[in-house]
Amino acid sequence: MRMPALLLALILLHVCVVGQVVTFNYKNAPLEKVLLDISRQTGYSFHYQGKNIADGNLYISNANPVTAIFDDVELTVALKILFDSQPNYTFSVKSTQKRIVILPKPAATANTPVLYTQRGRVSDESGRPVEGVTISLKNGSKFTTTDSSGVFQLEGIRENDTLVITHVSFATRFARSKVRKVMELQVFPNTNNLDEVVVSVVTTGYQRIPERHMTGSFSHIDSQQFNRRISTSFLDRIENMSTGVLFSRNQGGSSLVGNGLVVRGISTIFGETRPLMVVDNFPYEGDPLNINPNDIESVTILKDAVATGLWGALAGNGVVIINTKRGNFEQAPRVSLVSNVTAGAKPDLYRVPQMSSADYMEVTKFLYENGYYNSRIALPYTLVPPDVMILDSLKKGLINSEYAENWLNQLASNDLRADLSRYFYRRSVNQQYAMNIHGGGNKMRYYFSVGYDRNNTNLARNYYERITVNASNTYLLMKDQLELTAGVAFAQSATSDHNILPLQNVYPYTRLADEHGQPLVVQADSRQEYKNALNDDRLLDWNFRPLEELRLADDVTRLTDYKVNLNAGYKLDFIVKGLKLTGRYQFGRGFSEQEDYHGPEMYFTRHLINAYTNIDPSGVVTKPIPEGGIIDINKFDYTNHSMRLQADYNRLFKLVHNLSVVAGIERRSLETHRDMARHYGYDRSNRTMQHVDFNTSFPLFVTPFQPQRIPRFDFNLGTTDHYLSYYSNLLYTFKYRYIFSFNLRKDESNLFGERINQHGTPLWSVGGGWVLSSEKWFEIPWLSEIRLRATHGYSGNVDKTVSPKLAIKYAINPSFFNAIQAFITNPANHLLQWERVRITNLAVDFAIRNNRISGTVEFYMKNSKDLVGFITLDQTRGLDSYKGNTADMKGKGFDVTLNLGFVHSKTWKWQGTLLYSYVTNRVTRYADSARPVSAYVNQLQFNPVAGTPIESIYAFKWGGLDPLNGNPLIIFDNKPTDQYDIINTSTDRSNLLYIGRSSPRFFGSYRNTITYKNLEFSFLVEYRLGYFFRKPSINYSALFQGFDFGHPDYTLRWRQPGDEIKTNVPSLSYPSDGNRDNAYLYSDILVERGDRVRLQDVQLSYTISKSKVKGLPFQSVTFNAYINNIGIIWKAAKVDIDPDYVSEGYRAPLTTAAGIQVNF
Repeated sequence: MRMPALLLALILLHVCVVGQVVTFNYKNAPLEKVLLDISRQTGYSFHYQGKNIADGNLYISNANPVTAIFDDVELTVALKILFDSQPNYTFSVKSTQKRIVILPKPAATANTPVLYTQRGRVSDESGRPVEGVTISLKNGSKFTTTDSSGVFQLEGIRENDTLVITHVSFATRFARSKVRKVMELQVFPNTNNLDEVVVSVVTTGYQRIPERHMTGSFSHIDSQQFNRRISTSFLDRIENMSTGVLFSRNQGGSSLVGNGLVVRGISTIFGETRPLMVVDNFPYEGDPLNINPNDIESVTILKDAVATGLWGALAGNGVVIINTKRGNFEQAPRVSLVSNVTAGAKPDLYRVPQMSSADYMEVTKFLYENGYYNSRIALPYTLVPPDVMILDSLKKGLINSEYAENWLNQLASNDLRADLSRYFYRRSVNQQYAMNIHGGGNKMRYYFSVGYDRNNTNLARNYYERITVNASNTYLLMKDQLELTAGVAFAQSATSDHNILPLQNVYPYTRLADEHGQPLVVQADSRQEYKNALNDDRLLDWNFRPLEELRLADDVTRLTDYKVNLNAGYKLDFIVKGLKLTGRYQFGRGFSEQEDYHGPEMYFTRHLINAYTNIDPSGVVTKPIPEGGIIDINKFDYTNHSMRLQADYNRLFKLVHNLSVVAGIERRSLETHRDMARHYGYDRSNRTMQHVDFNTSFPLFVTPFQPQRIPRFDFNLGTTDHYLSYYSNLLYTFKYRYIFSFNLRKDESNLFGERINQHGTPLWSVGGGWVLSSEKWFEIPWLSEIRLRATHGYSGNVDKTVSPKLAIKYAINPSFFNAIQAFITNPANHLLQWERVRITNLAVDFAIRNNRISGTVEFYMKNSKDLVGFITLDQTRGLDSYKGNTADMKGKGFDVTLNLGFVHSKTWKWQGTLLYSYVTNRVTRYADSARPVSAYVNQLQFNPVAGTPIESIYAFKWGGLDPLNGNPLIIFDNKPTDQYDIINTSTDRSNLLYIGRSSPRFFGSYRNTITYKNLEFSFLVEYRLGYFFRKPSINYSALFQGFDFGHPDYTLRWRQPGDEIKTNVPSLSYPSDGNRDNAYLYSDILVERGDRVRLQDVQLSYTISKSKVKGLPFQSVTFNAYINNIGIIWKAAKVDIDPDYVSEGYRAPLTTAAGIQVNF
């Protein structure tokens, strides 16, 4: 929240300039030169007619030259002496802003007029308050500046006086005073100034720090950048907006990262890799999808040990600070309406690499001729592909060759993807609507919003629906000494998973509907001929019709999440000047319930009831599973309490010593609970169920000689986490150019250690900064600003899957002997401790040519210690492995941000932002013993190796194809071989190739924005370099067993001697050999470079404001158009595969969006 910053500003208003000294010797020097020298010595800026003298090319007319010798003269005395000799000018000091305004000396008047106090508020064209605007009389005799809420109060003026409104980033305007009402003033950007995007304050969740005082590493995403992209997810909106932040999609590599957000690479192995998310000063425990992006004002990403220092053991992966919108003091009610629609193209399923139906049938014919299906055909109920049954019927003389050929040709002409695309996929449509009202008086401010989202996904019948409500109020009491804030955030969502994809037991030639669109029967679980022959009305319909199932499916997850914030801040200036005490409390509660209901008409229900039905010789029917519906219920809830008591001390001494101290205590508790259950014979109308015997094994209808228990899915799990933390921060600046910061925090938790002294871990960080450009000796005309920063310290991480206590899990079903079964899930480990991450960060901030070029270059090193990893045990101890603090890793990288101002005129503005990041890591210690090499090449089995990156791709050394039989050859012990059993079971990793990383070493984006008056056009190009992916190919074992439909590489296979020269695809062989397939699939011949450059999106917006078009019923309206997932511009791999979507097979569909925002 902004409360700490507001109170800080009020405290600093009492600080004076006594104690600041200056030294100089001038003779007949221009006044401008003398003031510029004073500015460099004191850090104060001098302003004349709304402009900063330091900007140059500024002449103070009718000013007398200066002749004076000052040696350590107090600033106020020096200024008085200087301006006493100036007959036309005087000055006024604004110490809290370090501004000195040069004003014309007022002329004496004969009569004393009636004077008033003018109050008002200044906002920009979007309605946001503007801080630091100077409000002065035209004659310069009176002036004031706006506070953080844009509010000002100017005393001693007359009715209809001319007010001058000036700000360095906005065009100067004039207005007549209206002393009997609160004025609402609006300012518009000054197109002659490039310095418009400077972050003035960094929010850490504990304090607000001026950017110039921040020694740590951070990225700030302001409202304009955040709202550039149209999306219902706030995570989508921050993608490609910050250096060091990688959104992992699918690199065809390690499953460690998955789809998520990673800040500056991975710092853990099995712990949480996502950064900590903080909303309104407390960690957010709910689903990020419940956060309405329209309620977010800005996002700050903290990256190093100092920036995240006060978050301690939760901050090893970085911290994402989400600042929600608030009302403003002294603001009339404002209403904002937002509406947008996003349409996405239907996925192109024909881009999925899949064998044609004809090729697939060629393989099944090959298998049939080799007797692969003989045992299945012998059992009348076993599934056999329909084309194989045609071949078998032909062989047995049941049908003639012409009929068989026509039937087979018909199947070969079918393509399952046609029906899937028509009935199971669709164009996605996302709708978003939001409204907020905000404002305030001189003693209170308020914000209220409501939002509704409806996303219809690409999968037919699947949707996501969300309703959010947010409200907050702040009150100033006891002469503004006490500030009270109360806030409530509520979110409710529903996610449907009605779409039944992926389908089981289908074939490339399967048809789902006839020519009239009517559902067709598809064989499932048992051969269709067997089901047709039953013809027993004592059984339920046993036919599977996928289209009918799609219509009947009912799988919905409903989620409710709310949090309550209560904050109180009290200024204790009467005890110690600059001291403030703040108490915060947050209550969070969330619960979700998934109901996957299989109605009596659904195949799932009918099949399960039939499968356990027993008909004895006398015709008596027994149904252990009662008729009715079947429902699977999955419930989850969490309760979170967070309390914080914090003392803040802020003082400015002698205008050169700025001291800020924070100290506090924090207590958090998080309880979670999960229940899963299945109910049979479920009647949804009255929510009743029937008893089922789960302990008895029943004979199955199809295979009565194989009795089984009825499937049971009862599950119960609860966790309780308690945290107690002590923290402090010291921030000291000297002369506004030497900065020192120190953080200290101790976290204690019940997650670690058996003894009290093992529960906690102390973490610290230290940082320093130096603003070189503020030094007197620094004179490089083209270098406007240069600042050095350095930090070093520790943060931590937690792996909640381990515990110091022995943990066991009870089995759902009893053993064969009806005994209760339990398994050890976590052996006792009294030495378990927190993971620690040591981070060093070095940075340079710079600005060239009056900010025409500006940016930051940062280098960092990370050293993670005591990481949780697996270690193999002697199986005679009862366990084959356990998890403990057995691993270390190191990482390093650098981030570059470059802001470019190409054109900046009154009507045109052309700007660019280049983000460039490099990150790498390597495991330095991993205690687990060597495993078979097959465990390292298969990235689904995550096994770190000391000396290589955590996201590594290993491969067998390809030796070509055997010219005699087309078998894949692997270089093993420096010679080619096809001894696949030996290759896969060997533990000698020297026979493997380390290919590289599966996630990019280099990544970033370039954002280009062109503005003409109120029209804005921008595009974003994203790039990822220095990584690899494994392309898919033919897997004969999976194809034979029906696990997939094969790969088009089948047509490129080796068929005869000589083919090894022109292909690397192994021959078709029988029987299949999984080790043979793995030798080919995990060889380096299938590894490709993932480097690529993508045109990610294009954005266009146009704003109409009331100031430009008179008579509008609203303040402004903005129209937006947005296109996303446009396509790849360049990629290193020659294959037609998108490196980001290897597993999907098809590219992310193109989406187009249009939106409107109206501000009243």
